[in-house]
Amino acid sequence: MNILRKIKGIVTIALVVAMSFGMTACSSDQDDSLDGKKYEINLFVAASMSKAMEDLKADFEKENPNITIVINADSSGKLKTQILEGFDSHIFLSASKKEIKELSEKNMTDKDSELDLLENQLAIIAHKDYNGGVKDIATIKNAKSISLAYGSVPVGFYARKAMIKQGILNKEGLDDKAIKKIPGSDVASALGGITISEKDNVSSVLNAVAEKSTEIGFAYTSDVKRNENVKIISKVDKKVSGEITYPIAKITNKELSKDQKKAVDKLYKFLISDKAKKVYEKYGFTAK
Repeated sequence: MNILRKIKGIVTIALVVAMSFGMTACSSDQDDSLDGKKYEINLFVAASMSKAMEDLKADFEKENPNITIVINADSSGKLKTQILEGFDSHIFLSASKKEIKELSEKNMTDKDSELDLLENQLAIIAHKDYNGGVKDIATIKNAKSISLAYGSVPVGFYARKAMIKQGILNKEGLDDKAIKKIPGSDVASALGGITISEKDNVSSVLNAVAEKSTEIGFAYTSDVKRNENVKIISKVDKKVSGEITYPIAKITNKELSKDQKKAVDKLYKFLISDKAKKVYEKYGFTAK
């Protein structure tokens, strides 16, 4: 009888321990889940990311029906300014490290979330039927017109930097801030007076070239994936343009509830996942 009692005692203890582990596991699952409410996440992304983000938005919202992603796609410089001005942003994926760095220095990012996510490459693009005299960056003076983003826009900055390195623009020794301020009129003069059509972002450059409003334009290699009416004439060597890195970061927001922060974290983890990286690569980006 004593032996039976001991066995029953051991079994009872084992059941209690098992139930305790089960309750702990359930509690942990609840901690990682949302409360069932609807959440809206504001995702700020560089204009060149717009098509990839449409795919990722659809995939994420299918897996997380209680979370809606609102995408704001524009030039990284403009998005950074909007964040500085207080626009409601939760995650920022920029086409340049400078924007994230500036926000970080103002303690407006979650520093643990800052990550260099993707790479891209500068390219000279033209309409798909183009057969003109521009073959590479050294021969852009043969164009009659060029779409060029403003220097405050990353793709416009990289293009100006490449033209300086190539010797087209006589602006050696300028720092990045000065390069951003080089006006289109200076580029036009350096190229013999051809028409320079300055644009607000890379999507506007892409559309101008696709519609034949300008002969060529400076965009990213990934942009040809977004419009079937354009093609790449020449890729610009990274040694000329500089490395083009796309960093991501969560924007600091002290007013978010615990569950809102969980929703933002879910999206952030999804955007840096291997699954998301396959989508980026589909649209011409290189995952780091």
